[in-house]
Amino acid sequence: MKHPTKPKKSSNYERAEEWCRDVVKKGHDLLFNVEIFDAELAKASRDLGFPLESLNSFLRNIHLQYVKKRSHVIRNQMQSNIIEEYTGTIGAGGKSILQLAKKYNFPPSLLARAVVEHVTIYEKKKVTQALRDPLNKLSSAEVILEKHKLSESTSNKPKSMPIDPFTGNPMDMVDGLLASTSTSSSIGVGVPQITRLAREVIEATNSDPLYGPRFDRERQYVGVEYEILLERSLSSMNIAFETEEQLRVRGTPRTPDILFSCPMAIKVPKEILGKANGNANGSGNKNNSGNKAKHENVVAVDEDGGVWKMICWIDSKALFGDVTTHKTSVLPQAETYINRFGPGLILYWFGHAPLELLGMHHGGDVLVVGEVPKVFMLPTGDLAKDGQRIL
Repeated sequence: MKHPTKPKKSSNYERAEEWCRDVVKKGHDLLFNVEIFDAELAKASRDLGFPLESLNSFLRNIHLQYVKKRSHVIRNQMQSNIIEEYTGTIGAGGKSILQLAKKYNFPPSLLARAVVEHVTIYEKKKVTQALRDPLNKLSSAEVILEKHKLSESTSNKPKSMPIDPFTGNPMDMVDGLLASTSTSSSIGVGVPQITRLAREVIEATNSDPLYGPRFDRERQYVGVEYEILLERSLSSMNIAFETEEQLRVRGTPRTPDILFSCPMAIKVPKEILGKANGNANGSGNKNNSGNKAKHENVVAVDEDGGVWKMICWIDSKALFGDVTTHKTSVLPQAETYINRFGPGLILYWFGHAPLELLGMHHGGDVLVVGEVPKVFMLPTGDLAKDGQRIL
């Protein structure tokens, strides 16, 4: 696995943040077309001097914040406006799910879910299944609520061949799905008729570069991959630890990805500690204190001023650690680990905001890094590096 590069200093971070927020606010076309997304993201990465993987994650973080704020507005407008526009009750003919997603600046996959919830007989659990397999679950007009059936239409062939949201292959190449989903008489052998709803859900899912079944599964796989990479890195240093899975087996709730069998220490360079402390008092956290953070959990101080700080756990995050995500989503989770296990480390695989912006939290109980520390100090004072003990 290629290890992601890290973004440069604060100015690049601020420029990247401005670009991401502008894209989200304006509802840029890249949010509704995968090809445009890939091209524009690559261009922005070059122009901003910001790693592609980091920018991708940064954009999704900011867009997710927007979606959380916007969701209640969309819910309120579903019955009064959006469904009527979809069915054609208002306006000239029904608008497609993708057209409505662009109009209301909302992710196509998430709007598709809302439409399916409103126009079909399915409950929420079955809606999820329908979004994963629209060709089988939504191709029959029988699943459409009676009052919305007039808005549905079938065609002998979609405008473009549906693409499987998981494999990216044309649907007629995936287990013969097209040949087995005909819901009415067909013109020609193996050419199914497909409801408008099924066709538009497929179109919306395929057009969404940030959400939907395929991307949910990809993010899950990436998260697991990086957890495995962390475990292998620690094992190569002969460091004893338990994984989240092992902790859950023995009934430990709310566990980090790695819990050390005994406390370890990592070296925090003097200049890094200074930057983090520089914003500590301005973060709004009553537990933050510049002086306290400098001395809390310190096990040794080197001649160069570097401080060895104790950590008991590591939480692996396969994302970019921007300021808002770090303070509103990641830190609250870390607080539960601090209360149960002591101080720890948050590892952002795709980089993070400059430490002077993130600040030092909980008296230095939470450290932030963008890669696995290369050296650990054991309780004996020995150093572990790639399976070696350095006295």
